[in-house]
Amino acid sequence: MADTDLQNYQLRALETHLQRVADGPERDYFSGMLAARSGQFGDAVAQLNRTLQHLRESAPKRAAMALEAIATAYRADNRYGDAARAYAELSKHFADQLDDSPADDAALARILSGTPPQTISWHGPVKLKTSINPIGSRVAELVVNGVRGPWLLDTGANQSLVTRTFAERLGVRPLPGVAAVGSGLTGLQTSVRAAVLPTMHRTRIRSTRFSDIRSSRRSASSPSRAMSFWPEKQPEQTAEACGCTCEG
Repeated sequence: MADTDLQNYQLRALETHLQRVADGPERDYFSGMLAARSGQFGDAVAQLNRTLQHLRESAPKRAAMALEAIATAYRADNRYGDAARAYAELSKHFADQLDDSPADDAALARILSGTPPQTISWHGPVKLKTSINPIGSRVAELVVNGVRGPWLLDTGANQSLVTRTFAERLGVRPLPGVAAVGSGLTGLQTSVRAAVLPTMHRTRIRSTRFSDIRSSRRSASSPSRAMSFWPEKQPEQTAEACGCTCEG
Protein backbone atom coordinates (compact mmCIF):
# COMPACT_ATOMS: atom_id res chain seq x y z
CA MET A 1 0.00 0.00 0.00
CA ALA A 2 2.75 2.47 0.91
CA ASP A 3 4.59 1.72 -2.34
CA THR A 4 1.39 2.49 -4.26
CA ASP A 5 0.91 5.75 -2.33
CA LEU A 6 4.48 6.70 -3.16
CA GLN A 7 4.10 5.89 -6.85
CA ASN A 8 0.85 7.89 -7.04
CA TYR A 9 2.25 10.84 -5.08
CA GLN A 10 -0.25 10.36 -2.25
CA LEU A 11 2.01 12.09 0.24
CA ARG A 12 -0.52 12.54 3.02
CA ALA A 13 -1.37 8.85 2.94
CA LEU A 14 2.34 8.07 3.04
CA GLU A 15 2.78 10.31 6.07
CA THR A 16 -0.03 8.44 7.81
CA HIS A 17 1.63 5.11 6.98
CA LEU A 18 4.96 6.31 8.40
CA GLN A 19 3.37 6.90 11.80
CA ARG A 20 2.89 3.14 12.10
CA VAL A 21 6.35 2.08 10.88
CA ALA A 22 9.04 1.28 13.42
CA ASP A 23 12.57 2.64 13.09
CA GLY A 24 14.63 0.72 10.57
CA PRO A 25 15.40 0.42 6.86
CA GLU A 26 11.75 0.56 5.74
CA ARG A 27 11.09 3.73 7.68
CA ASP A 28 14.29 5.29 6.33
CA TYR A 29 13.22 4.40 2.79
CA PHE A 30 9.73 5.87 2.95
CA SER A 31 10.86 8.87 5.00
CA GLY A 32 13.61 9.55 2.48
CA MET A 33 11.28 9.21 -0.49
CA LEU A 34 8.73 11.46 1.19
CA ALA A 35 11.44 14.03 1.80
CA ALA A 36 12.51 13.81 -1.84
CA ARG A 37 8.93 14.24 -3.06
CA SER A 38 8.55 17.25 -0.73
CA GLY A 39 11.73 19.00 -1.90
CA GLN A 40 13.66 18.36 1.33
CA PHE A 41 16.68 17.09 -0.54
CA GLY A 42 19.23 17.07 2.26
CA ASP A 43 17.02 14.86 4.42
CA ALA A 44 16.24 12.65 1.43
CA VAL A 45 19.91 11.98 0.67
CA ALA A 46 20.76 11.22 4.31
CA GLN A 47 17.86 8.81 4.87
CA LEU A 48 18.04 7.03 1.53
CA ASN A 49 21.81 6.53 1.69
CA ARG A 50 21.35 5.05 5.13
CA THR A 51 19.03 2.34 3.83
CA LEU A 52 20.47 1.89 0.34
CA GLN A 53 22.66 -1.13 1.10
CA HIS A 54 19.68 -2.95 2.59
CA LEU A 55 17.60 -2.14 -0.48
CA ARG A 56 20.31 -3.33 -2.86
CA GLU A 57 20.19 -6.77 -1.24
CA SER A 58 16.49 -7.19 -0.59
CA ALA A 59 14.34 -4.82 -2.67
CA PRO A 60 15.71 -3.95 -6.14
CA LYS A 61 12.63 -1.95 -7.15
CA ARG A 62 12.96 0.27 -4.09
CA ALA A 63 16.71 0.50 -4.63
CA ALA A 64 16.10 1.83 -8.14
CA MET A 65 13.62 4.42 -6.92
CA ALA A 66 15.94 5.43 -4.08
CA LEU A 67 18.90 5.89 -6.44
CA GLU A 68 16.86 8.01 -8.82
CA ALA A 69 15.62 10.14 -5.91
CA ILE A 70 19.18 10.50 -4.58
CA ALA A 71 20.45 11.55 -8.00
CA THR A 72 17.61 14.06 -8.36
CA ALA A 73 18.40 15.49 -4.93
CA TYR A 74 22.08 15.84 -5.80
CA ARG A 75 21.17 17.63 -9.03
CA ALA A 76 18.87 20.00 -7.15
CA ASP A 77 21.81 20.78 -4.86
CA ASN A 78 24.11 21.22 -7.89
CA ARG A 79 26.25 18.22 -6.88
CA TYR A 80 26.50 16.84 -10.40
CA GLY A 81 29.41 14.47 -9.73
CA ASP A 82 27.46 12.72 -6.97
CA ALA A 83 24.38 12.67 -9.19
CA ALA A 84 26.34 11.09 -12.05
CA ARG A 85 27.59 8.31 -9.76
CA ALA A 86 24.07 7.58 -8.51
CA TYR A 87 22.76 7.46 -12.09
CA ALA A 88 25.64 5.17 -13.10
CA GLU A 89 24.78 2.64 -10.39
CA LEU A 90 21.11 2.84 -11.31
CA SER A 91 21.88 2.19 -14.97
CA LYS A 92 24.32 -0.65 -14.27
CA HIS A 93 22.39 -2.62 -11.67
CA PHE A 94 18.73 -1.57 -11.58
CA ALA A 95 17.79 -0.15 -15.00
CA ASP A 96 15.11 -2.80 -15.53
CA GLN A 97 13.33 -1.81 -12.31
CA LEU A 98 12.06 1.57 -13.55
CA ASP A 99 9.22 2.19 -15.99
CA ASP A 100 10.92 5.30 -17.40
CA SER A 101 14.66 5.70 -17.73
CA PRO A 102 16.16 9.00 -16.49
CA ALA A 103 18.68 8.90 -19.35
CA ASP A 104 18.29 12.62 -20.14
CA ASP A 105 19.12 13.73 -16.62
CA ALA A 106 21.91 11.18 -16.34
CA ALA A 107 23.56 12.44 -19.54
CA LEU A 108 23.55 16.04 -18.33
CA ALA A 109 24.88 14.98 -14.92
CA ARG A 110 27.80 13.20 -16.61
CA ILE A 111 28.69 16.28 -18.65
CA LEU A 112 28.55 18.50 -15.55
CA SER A 113 30.14 16.00 -13.17
CA GLY A 114 33.40 17.93 -12.90
CA THR A 115 31.87 21.35 -12.24
CA PRO A 116 31.85 22.88 -8.75
CA PRO A 117 28.52 23.56 -7.03
CA GLN A 118 26.77 26.79 -7.95
CA THR A 119 26.16 29.56 -5.45
CA ILE A 120 24.37 32.89 -5.38
CA SER A 121 24.70 36.03 -3.29
CA TRP A 122 22.75 39.27 -3.16
CA HIS A 123 21.92 42.12 -0.82
CA GLY A 124 18.47 43.48 -0.09
CA PRO A 125 15.05 42.75 -1.61
CA VAL A 126 14.68 41.98 -5.30
CA LYS A 127 12.29 43.86 -7.56
CA LEU A 128 12.01 42.58 -11.09
CA LYS A 129 10.25 44.36 -13.93
CA THR A 130 8.70 41.83 -16.28
CA SER A 131 6.58 41.78 -19.42
CA ILE A 132 4.64 39.26 -21.47
CA ASN A 133 6.16 38.17 -24.78
CA PRO A 134 4.13 37.42 -27.95
CA ILE A 135 3.58 33.77 -26.96
CA GLY A 136 2.35 34.62 -23.47
CA SER A 137 5.48 33.84 -21.44
CA ARG A 138 6.79 36.20 -18.77
CA VAL A 139 10.21 37.67 -19.60
CA ALA A 140 12.61 40.21 -18.15
CA GLU A 141 15.37 42.28 -19.72
CA LEU A 142 18.59 41.30 -17.96
CA VAL A 143 22.30 41.99 -18.36
CA VAL A 144 24.26 38.75 -18.06
CA ASN A 145 28.03 38.81 -18.37
CA GLY A 146 27.79 42.21 -20.01
CA VAL A 147 25.23 41.06 -22.60
CA ARG A 148 21.69 42.44 -22.53
CA GLY A 149 18.80 40.25 -23.62
CA PRO A 150 15.28 39.02 -22.82
CA TRP A 151 15.23 36.10 -20.39
CA LEU A 152 12.28 33.79 -19.87
CA LEU A 153 11.47 33.33 -16.18
CA ASP A 154 10.88 29.69 -15.33
CA THR A 155 11.02 28.79 -11.64
CA GLY A 156 10.75 25.09 -12.47
CA ALA A 157 13.81 24.96 -14.72
CA ASN A 158 17.00 23.27 -13.59
CA GLN A 159 19.31 25.01 -16.04
CA SER A 160 19.37 28.08 -18.28
CA LEU A 161 18.67 27.29 -21.93
CA VAL A 162 20.00 29.60 -24.63
CA THR A 163 20.52 29.44 -28.36
CA ARG A 164 23.97 28.69 -29.74
CA THR A 165 24.24 32.23 -31.11
CA PHE A 166 23.43 33.77 -27.73
CA ALA A 167 25.86 31.40 -26.00
CA GLU A 168 28.60 32.69 -28.29
CA ARG A 169 27.69 36.27 -27.36
CA LEU A 170 27.96 35.31 -23.68
CA GLY A 171 31.46 33.99 -24.36
CA VAL A 172 30.89 30.49 -22.99
CA ARG A 173 32.82 27.42 -24.11
CA PRO A 174 31.06 24.06 -24.32
CA LEU A 175 32.05 21.24 -22.01
CA PRO A 176 33.00 17.92 -23.62
CA GLY A 177 30.04 15.73 -24.49
CA VAL A 178 26.58 16.02 -25.99
CA ALA A 179 23.34 15.04 -24.26
CA ALA A 180 20.10 14.00 -25.94
CA VAL A 181 17.18 15.50 -24.03
CA GLY A 182 13.45 15.32 -24.61
CA SER A 183 10.91 18.12 -24.53
CA GLY A 184 8.34 17.84 -21.78
CA LEU A 185 5.63 19.12 -24.13
CA THR A 186 6.39 17.38 -27.41
CA GLY A 187 8.65 14.51 -26.42
CA LEU A 188 10.98 15.40 -29.28
CA GLN A 189 14.66 14.62 -28.73
CA THR A 190 17.24 17.38 -29.06
CA SER A 191 21.01 17.13 -28.68
CA VAL A 192 22.39 19.87 -26.45
CA ARG A 193 25.77 21.14 -25.33
CA ALA A 194 26.51 22.51 -21.87
CA ALA A 195 28.79 25.25 -20.62
CA VAL A 196 29.62 27.05 -17.38
CA LEU A 197 30.05 30.73 -16.68
CA PRO A 198 32.64 30.73 -13.86
CA THR A 199 31.46 34.10 -12.50
CA MET A 200 28.55 36.38 -13.27
CA HIS A 201 29.34 39.57 -11.37
CA ARG A 202 27.74 41.69 -14.05
CA THR A 203 24.32 40.11 -13.87
CA ARG A 204 21.94 42.80 -12.63
CA ILE A 205 18.27 42.81 -11.80
CA ARG A 206 17.56 46.50 -11.29
CA SER A 207 19.72 47.56 -8.33
CA THR A 208 20.53 44.06 -7.17
CA ARG A 209 23.68 42.27 -8.30
CA PHE A 210 23.46 38.51 -8.57
CA SER A 211 26.29 36.08 -8.93
CA ASP A 212 23.99 33.36 -10.28
CA ILE A 213 20.65 33.59 -12.05
CA ARG A 214 20.12 29.87 -12.05
CA SER A 215 18.81 29.30 -8.56
CA SER A 216 18.24 31.27 -5.40
CA ARG A 217 17.83 28.28 -3.10
CA ARG A 218 21.38 28.56 -1.80
CA SER A 219 23.20 31.70 -0.87
CA ALA A 220 26.88 32.28 -0.27
CA SER A 221 29.43 35.05 -0.46
CA SER A 222 31.58 33.42 -3.12
CA PRO A 223 31.19 34.00 -6.88
CA SER A 224 28.79 31.69 -8.65
CA ARG A 225 28.70 29.42 -11.62
CA ALA A 226 25.78 29.22 -13.99
CA MET A 227 24.97 26.46 -16.44
CA SER A 228 23.95 27.30 -20.00
CA PHE A 229 22.63 24.86 -22.58
CA TRP A 230 21.92 25.16 -26.27
CA PRO A 231 20.91 22.82 -29.12
CA GLU A 232 23.73 21.10 -30.97
CA LYS A 233 21.98 21.80 -34.29
CA GLN A 234 20.03 24.99 -34.70
CA PRO A 235 18.63 26.94 -37.70
CA GLU A 236 20.37 30.24 -38.28
CA GLN A 237 17.05 32.09 -38.03
CA THR A 238 16.45 30.94 -34.47
CA ALA A 239 15.67 33.98 -32.32
CA GLU A 240 18.16 34.90 -29.66
CA ALA A 241 15.67 34.54 -26.88
CA CYS A 242 16.78 32.49 -23.94
CA GLY A 243 15.42 31.00 -20.77
CA CYS A 244 16.69 30.97 -17.25
CA THR A 245 15.67 30.15 -13.74
CA CYS A 246 15.06 33.19 -11.55
CA GLU A 247 13.68 31.99 -8.22
CA GLY A 248 12.99 34.52 -5.54
